Amino acid sequence: MATHYCGHCQKSGPGNLFLHNAKFHPTEDLIRRYTPQPRPRPKISRAPANSSASQLVPSSTFDIWRFNNPSLSTAQISTDDIVNVRNHRTDTPATSSKTLRHAKKFGVLELVYAFRGLSDADRATCDDLVRRIPIFPSLAAYTFTHLKCCTNNLSLLVVLSTSVTEWASQGKLWCLLNHREIKETLLGILKQTEVERHICNTSLGTSSGGAALDIAYVGALVAEIATHAETARDIFALRGEAAQTMVDLLQALTDANVDELDEWYRRRFLDALIRLSRKSGLYPESLVLTNLAILSKEPLYSGGYGAVYKASIQNRLAALKVLKVGNQEPMEILKAFAHEAIVWRHLRHPNCLPFYGVYRAGGDNCLVSPWMENSSLDQYLLTHPAANRMSLLLDIARGLEYLHNSQPTVVHGDLKAANVLITASGRACLADFGFSMTSVSKAVLPTSTELRGKGTLNYCAPELLGTNHFAIMALDQRRCDMYSFGCICYETYTGTHPFADTPDTYQQKLIGKTPPRPSGEEYVIRGLDDKLWDFIMNLWSRNPEARATADQAVSWLLQRSGATEQPYDGAWDVEFIADLTTPTAGYPFVSAP
Repeated sequence: MATHYCGHCQKSGPGNLFLHNAKFHPTEDLIRRYTPQPRPRPKISRAPANSSASQLVPSSTFDIWRFNNPSLSTAQISTDDIVNVRNHRTDTPATSSKTLRHAKKFGVLELVYAFRGLSDADRATCDDLVRRIPIFPSLAAYTFTHLKCCTNNLSLLVVLSTSVTEWASQGKLWCLLNHREIKETLLGILKQTEVERHICNTSLGTSSGGAALDIAYVGALVAEIATHAETARDIFALRGEAAQTMVDLLQALTDANVDELDEWYRRRFLDALIRLSRKSGLYPESLVLTNLAILSKEPLYSGGYGAVYKASIQNRLAALKVLKVGNQEPMEILKAFAHEAIVWRHLRHPNCLPFYGVYRAGGDNCLVSPWMENSSLDQYLLTHPAANRMSLLLDIARGLEYLHNSQPTVVHGDLKAANVLITASGRACLADFGFSMTSVSKAVLPTSTELRGKGTLNYCAPELLGTNHFAIMALDQRRCDMYSFGCICYETYTGTHPFADTPDTYQQKLIGKTPPRPSGEEYVIRGLDDKLWDFIMNLWSRNPEARATADQAVSWLLQRSGATEQPYDGAWDVEFIADLTTPTAGYPFVSAP
């Protein structure tokens, strides 16, 4: 006979446990199962001063301030999450992709039926054409009305109808990958029948009318395919010329200025662009620069990541960064390069170094950005000792706040004074925030973030030491950036980086040691008072969760400095950058001739 063990009376014996409970413990069982139990009060214990637990208890002026000013940071969604489909975005569009796509076709049909130049039979034929064509419905409707009203060319009408039937039979993804050929076919029909004066439905061919409808329609179609599990696999399996076509289309949609393609759509386009670029090693052709002259024969700066040359583009000085490849696999290097180019391209903030584009020099792919004559923060403070150091720290914190709250989240990963550049007007901006953001770049690029140089080790958060790659990728590395920011604060006021005189920096960091507070009147004069030191010590907390976030750092530094909202630096010519990186604003979408 089976035996039972009773959880109430801790007895075992023969028989059925259910019958035992029903007979001897029915009330206790019901109470245990269905009565809400009071939440136990947490036990409060004092932890040693150097333990991680003590970091969560407000123990300084800044800790108290931080406790009363909670962070407003967004959830982290890294580019690795996007590539590996771990992002799980929960936001919803104002209009679903399928609904938007149908709405744009109905918008085209409204223009068709509002035009009185077609007979009822011709309107019905045009209606059928618009409903059947998988892409560019407005351009197709315009081509039809032009042929009927301006030329009545029956042979080309047959060509148009036959082409639409062929395109519809190939499927949606095929049409997206062949959108250039489809567009050229439609435009070719129009060019064969050019007239001096149009009497057709010209509203279908204007940039604000039909062309905008086509852009929104194509965007909705791409979003529908890219967010559906089965069809998305087909997109991200693309390679070679097909992948390049899709990468270019995604970039064009990301740049498109169409109201219906709101932030939800732009995030999906950028997610798909990042994922496909990483897998294929390709970047948009619209990023490529051609009119650039290299001014220095030898690199003016070099480091673990590569070398920087001085260049000129459209009478502006530029920095040309050539990557070091070493013994790494060319395809892996290209994937990392394409990733940085795409993410950097979509960052726009006065405290982040702008991206001009990609330049191909021989067999090398190079990244182009503005030339900073004032060099880096450490060099600038040597030549400008009277600089407003608090203002410079605020600039850096604002740049981090922007990066950390971007979608996808951008982690600098190699933050140090040498990677903070100073503009002509004396403002600080972050640079070299690309190759430490992803697992592929960390795996293949010989950058200083791999702790091969002591200079970067001095800025590195202790949780990044003595652990493996997978454990690092599981961290919220924005907290690691904030530790490095504390090191920059220290160097800004002392003139030396942390642990400068320590021979065993690695071991000191592993055991949680921090640099001692410098003593001397000169540091107090510069502004290193008790409150600022509390702020720095918080950023060096052994527990990453106890560190201030970038938005908290900005808020606190604003209160300390009394500064107002930052004006956009005049050196950042946004229109100039846009003209360089997108030479054809509407590509691949055009208005009809």
